[in-house]
Amino acid sequence: MRTNLLQHALEIVRRDIEDRHLELSVSLEASSHDVMVDPPRLQQVFWNVLRNACKFTPDHGTVSVRSPPIAEVHHRRDQRHRRRNRAAISRQNLRCL
Repeated sequence: MRTNLLQHALEIVRRDIEDRHLELSVSLEASSHDVMVDPPRLQQVFWNVLRNACKFTPDHGTVSVRSPPIAEVHHRRDQRHRRRNRAAISRQNLRCL
C-alpha cells in the first residue's frame, strides 16, 4: 500500500490547524510528485514544516502548501538568476565611482 506522506503529515497537524482557526490551502499542480527518499524522514520533514507554519501563523491566518508546475519553477529560478546578475553589476559600477 502506497502512503501519501504529505496527506499523513497534514492529518497529524489538522488539530493544530483547527484549534488556531487557520485556513489550509493545498495546491499540488506539479505534473509529478515522485521522489526517491526515506519515507519516515520525508514525513518528518513535512510534519516539522507544517507544525512550524501552524505555530508561527497568526490565528485565522492561512497555511499554504504548493507544488507549482515545472514551468513556473523554471521561470522563478530564471528571475532570481537575473536579479543576482543585476546586483553584481551594480556592485562593480560602485567600485568605479
